[in-house]
Amino acid sequence: MRRLVVIILGATLLLSSVATHASARPERSTSRSYNAFWHLTRKVDADTYLNITWYAGVYDSGEGFWSDLYKYVERCQRGPGRDRCHSGPYMVGVIEDLGDGAFTLDKGLDTGTFDATYPMEIYDDGEERRAGRIHITVGLTGTGDLSVSRQTYYYEEGCLRVRFSGSWESRQATATGTLTFVRTGGTLDLASTEEANMSQGRSMTITHEC
Repeated sequence: MRRLVVIILGATLLLSSVATHASARPERSTSRSYNAFWHLTRKVDADTYLNITWYAGVYDSGEGFWSDLYKYVERCQRGPGRDRCHSGPYMVGVIEDLGDGAFTLDKGLDTGTFDATYPMEIYDDGEERRAGRIHITVGLTGTGDLSVSRQTYYYEEGCLRVRFSGSWESRQATATGTLTFVRTGGTLDLASTEEANMSQGRSMTITHEC
């Protein structure tokens, strides 16, 4: 009988040890992102022009992915004093999966690449219509210094203890982009912009529970 009690007690301690070890296993995560804006001006006539902004960006946490491409247009009229501009239709595409695309950032954020295809929608005065698909390719080159930030914290409540540590790097960049309109095969060169950035990070969370 005593031997049985010892065996049961030993098994209980072993299971408790395994459970504690499992609850304290580190959870690691990574993230990568980039953002780029291109600003273009197109002449309509002697007194009218368009201000066009293209934006592309992505956030990839390893567990979740989000990327969007949009085009925003202002129609402007020249006049005495300040030009008068009015917002026009805008076009948006969102993807939650890279599909056949690719996204790369090197370790020091010196360079990066991105390509993806978006199903686009046009929104005009509350109405929505399809606008075909657009493929974008982006080349990124880091500029300036690499910015590094770190964070650690410890949280305890009752028998719950959480320890977190993470580090993130970011860098300004120049970005070149090319748009390909899949339906027509036409292309648009977005040239180079300095309004871009790249970032990446990693973190670890250790949780102990009763």
